[in-house]
Amino acid sequence: MTRPSSGGRIEVICGCMFSGKTEELIRRLNHVRIARQPLAAFTPRRDTRYRLGSLVSHNGISVEACPIDSVREISEHLEGHVRGGAIDELHFLDEEPGGGVEWAQNSPDRG
Repeated sequence: MTRPSSGGRIEVICGCMFSGKTEELIRRLNHVRIARQPLAAFTPRRDTRYRLGSLVSHNGISVEACPIDSVREISEHLEGHVRGGAIDELHFLDEEPGGGVEWAQNSPDRG
């Protein structure tokens, strides 16, 4: 028997432009919220295509999200309040050292 890891996990939704990635993320967020599980959603503040403070799919489906400037802000929002987070357009946060992709690669080990 193996012991479960105390770390978390990362799920990546990937695809080409206009393939429904954000719509799938919103669908998953809605399932978690229906189950009344605490979860936070984040979107890069510099993604100005739609409304600030919302994840919005190309077909207009939306859900509230916390606008952030850096991946460091995610940990501040997650501490003790929620079990997980969803991040749309992570690549917009990858310009700084330790940015989006690097942060995501190390996050599951932190729980």
